[in-house]
Amino acid sequence: MKKWRIRSWFYNRKIWQKLMITFVLAVLLPISISWYVMMNMNQKQMENKIRELMASQLVQISERVDLTLEIYMNLVYQMNVDSRLIDEINGLKSKDLNKQVESRHNIYRRLQEYNNSVGGIRCISVITASGTDVTYDWGTASVRENIWKDYVDLRETTAYKKAQETTGIAILPTDVMEQNGEELPVFQIAKAIYDLDELEREPIAAIVMILDESILKKLCENDREIAWSGINFILDGQNNIITYPNSFFAGTALDADQNITDFVRMTGEMDDKKIGISTVKDSKTDWVYYNAYDLEKMLAEINDSRRNALILVGLLILSAFILISGTVRNIGASVKTIITGIQAVKGGDLQTAIHLEYQDELGEIAGNFNDMTKRVFALIGEVKGVTEKRKNAEIRALEAQINPHFLYNTLDSINWLAISRGEDEISEMLRNLGIILRYSVNKSNIEASIPEVADWIEKYISLQQMRFDHAFEFQLTVQEVCKAYKIKKLLIQPFIENALIHGFKGIEEGGMLRVDISLTEEEKHICVIIEDNGNGLDQELVDKYNDRSAAVEEDLEKIGLNNVFSRIEMYYGKAADWNVISIPDIGTIITLRFPANRIEVEI
Repeated sequence: MKKWRIRSWFYNRKIWQKLMITFVLAVLLPISISWYVMMNMNQKQMENKIRELMASQLVQISERVDLTLEIYMNLVYQMNVDSRLIDEINGLKSKDLNKQVESRHNIYRRLQEYNNSVGGIRCISVITASGTDVTYDWGTASVRENIWKDYVDLRETTAYKKAQETTGIAILPTDVMEQNGEELPVFQIAKAIYDLDELEREPIAAIVMILDESILKKLCENDREIAWSGINFILDGQNNIITYPNSFFAGTALDADQNITDFVRMTGEMDDKKIGISTVKDSKTDWVYYNAYDLEKMLAEINDSRRNALILVGLLILSAFILISGTVRNIGASVKTIITGIQAVKGGDLQTAIHLEYQDELGEIAGNFNDMTKRVFALIGEVKGVTEKRKNAEIRALEAQINPHFLYNTLDSINWLAISRGEDEISEMLRNLGIILRYSVNKSNIEASIPEVADWIEKYISLQQMRFDHAFEFQLTVQEVCKAYKIKKLLIQPFIENALIHGFKGIEEGGMLRVDISLTEEEKHICVIIEDNGNGLDQELVDKYNDRSAAVEEDLEKIGLNNVFSRIEMYYGKAADWNVISIPDIGTIITLRFPANRIEVEI
């Protein structure tokens, strides 16, 4: 149902509205959707490429870190096979106190040599299986006084335990050590030392190398050329931060539910940027390398392309809209012109012509419309002429029905009078009859002045009074003002004749016939009242005469009042009306109203 309502709403719109809606749905909307989808796809592709690029960068960083760590691990391996160092470690187990002191001193010197061979080493410690430890710390304070200050027996340290548990080299997460009151992030490398000459093959000690976190931090720094790309940092498998651009966070751990992006923002790095994250895991160390970068800056090029594409698409859409709007406006104007012409013709102006500038389909419609109106106008003229001729013919036929009828009745009356009376009366009747006949047959469909009509009626009544032996009296009243008006001839006589023949049928005396001609107050109509005290009419007949459509129906068998009503309809149309009132044995009143038509006075 909703579908049909939408369809009905659309098809009921104006043509220009439907064209604009179609343009939006068929052109603008698909273009906009396509552009949006294409830009999103391009952005996704670019984001994937950026991630691949950043991951490739992280791979390079991890390789550099692995190479650097390998330097320190090789150094630890050298210490592991250093026979002099192993001998001195075994010397710490001697019961000779001097030998112990000498061995400790020699181990210290040996550790110093190793420490100075590679930069970035904070200290190196040898922790024996018996709990004895020797540490070389290049700083002023001993490791005993900083990172391991809480341990009495260094065999309880995590580094020692990891060295004992691991067959290779153990790399520990970043921790914080104090030096001269300053906290410094460091990470540790530990490995167990074996005496290859011993058959027990048990570790005799562990080597723990403490390294500056700044080594890793420097390796993770971007080149100046790509510094804008973001920051790099490392976490281990337990979310411990190995290194970070802000060393304050090195050695801390992320909460289990903390998001990497939220953490980067929390640290103050890129807090107002749209952050993208790339990750790479190093299988050698199980460290996870992260790159947090400014995604918007990385996508600046595609954003510029999108902006340019948007401007271009906007210009194309605007151009298309202007072109379509102009076309729609011209179509709308043409349609409006056609509608105006149609409405003018509908209002009766058949000479209206539609003029369009362009000869397109609408121009063709306008041309066909003009041809059609010309033909219709010509046909109406032809029909009007034919109708007028038919009307005159019908009027003449109707009048021809009346005149013979009247003539026959009159001659019959004269015949009877000639038999029963003298020549004077016959002479008078013949004289009046001649006047009546000349009046009736001389252009019977033209108008006559009301005084002429009144004179004719009096002569007609004079004949009829002689015919009916003065069985009725007659009274004619004409308002003085009416003498300046005219009506159609032979319209009143049939009503008088009908009253005499039918109304006074069977009446020998006492009949009364009145005719009153007056002008209505608004001076728009001539009012004629024919009143008699005769037999009256049947109600069925009264109803028929008062029904306009029934009153003017053709009746070939009768020539009574239908004939007169038809002539009135033909002469005046709706401008004339009538009313019939009749009561049996009381009489009949017929009221006629004709348009008031003044007599033109020739000057």
